[in-house]
Amino acid sequence: MAQDVVDRTSAGPQTPAPPSRSVWAEIPLAIYRFLHSKVTGLVILLVMAFLALLGTVIPQIPAGVREDPERYGEWIAQARERFGGLTDLFNSLGLFSIYSSVWFVSISVLLTLSIIACTTHRLPQLWKRATQPNVRVSEGFFRHAAAYGSSYVPGDTEAAYAAAVSAVKARGFRVVDDEGSTHTSLYADRFRWGPFGTAAAHAAFVVIIVGMLITSLAGYESYVPIAVGSTAELEVREDLTLEVVSFSDTYNPDGSPLDYVSHLILRDGGEVVADQEIRVNTPLRYEDIRFHQTHFGAAVALTITDPNGTLLWDQGIPLDYSSSNGQYAVGIIEIAELGYEVRAYTPASGRTDGSMAPGEMTLVVFPLGQTEPEPIVEELMVPGETIGVGGTTFAFERETKFTGITVATDPGVPWIWTGSALLVLGMCCTFGFRHRRLWLRITPEGEGHLVRVAAVDRLDPMQERQFRGLLTAVGEPREFALKRTEMDRD
Repeated sequence: MAQDVVDRTSAGPQTPAPPSRSVWAEIPLAIYRFLHSKVTGLVILLVMAFLALLGTVIPQIPAGVREDPERYGEWIAQARERFGGLTDLFNSLGLFSIYSSVWFVSISVLLTLSIIACTTHRLPQLWKRATQPNVRVSEGFFRHAAAYGSSYVPGDTEAAYAAAVSAVKARGFRVVDDEGSTHTSLYADRFRWGPFGTAAAHAAFVVIIVGMLITSLAGYESYVPIAVGSTAELEVREDLTLEVVSFSDTYNPDGSPLDYVSHLILRDGGEVVADQEIRVNTPLRYEDIRFHQTHFGAAVALTITDPNGTLLWDQGIPLDYSSSNGQYAVGIIEIAELGYEVRAYTPASGRTDGSMAPGEMTLVVFPLGQTEPEPIVEELMVPGETIGVGGTTFAFERETKFTGITVATDPGVPWIWTGSALLVLGMCCTFGFRHRRLWLRITPEGEGHLVRVAAVDRLDPMQERQFRGLLTAVGEPREFALKRTEMDRD
């Protein structure tokens, strides 16, 4: 339709060509053109989709594993069984933590810049269309319009003009008169600010991506296994401790899990600040910290006393590791006061070991801080048994359970909620308040005048009925056409 729009700019005297820009001035413009290019945007989206696919297909390191050398090495060993010689390459490229990798962060930043460039490039066009609409169009515009109709109004030009203005204003349209047409040509539109919803939606994506980047770079997430009846100090904040009072798991008759419940007590500086049961989808929240139920398993309750009778350990040891052959569940703690690393071994779930009966465990004590230490003691123990190692007493109380808690902060959440609200608002404006534009022209017809109406946008069935209703409100409908494929003449 652009070829049918009349250029109203008067031909004035020739002006000198603008001075050529320097190379340094062209570089920012070239970058801007590159960023708002549709091809660039498409390529960025395809790359991001590919990275997201990799993050779905390739297992990702769980929260807290990378910070724990033992569990990290164990996880990489398991990944090596699947990926073989590619494991080290994948790990060095960050494919096991792809959503915080330099690749994903870089493409996210590039997508953000592209969205900003596209939005700023489009905003002047939207503003001009809303505030300075093109009022005068050529005759060819009416011939090729997506929707066209005409109504006959008896009387002079002013009568036809008044009928047309009254009809369109009654339907909520704004009327802009063509000042040079002496009431024979006018423009009407409705919801002229609706297209700005696309800008709001684009801005929403920027806000959401910024929120995701803030969470990825400044957020905190760690996995903390805690045996029932035990208390753990949390690294997320000083003076914050978490006690597990109880844990229960229930199952359906077919063996499928029904519910996992942990009763937690959170203390800040020794003062109880939260006492709550949590489930998989019901975390405990304290200020900006969330505590999620993510795992559970077996544990052993162990008491360790030094040669002076001082109690060094009186808690459960979560069996949260596995041996390299997968035969044993392993729990590991460090007793820095004695320079010991203490490990507890029990048969892994579903595995049997002739050397250990159900309920028994093997206690292994290593010197702390050595690369390949030899065990100081390796002893099979039954519940209630006590052994001594260099004056230190180890007492195996009983088997128990542990619960795995993910502790996380998410500073990007306010950004993501704001972006989501902005996205909904933008979509509502874009699809619920679409910019409706009409061009009207009044021409003599017999003893009256013909009011011709054209729309540039295709009409859906409801809009078609409204268009026909407008023609009826203006006068006696004479003609109606959609895309010049359907003609209805009275």
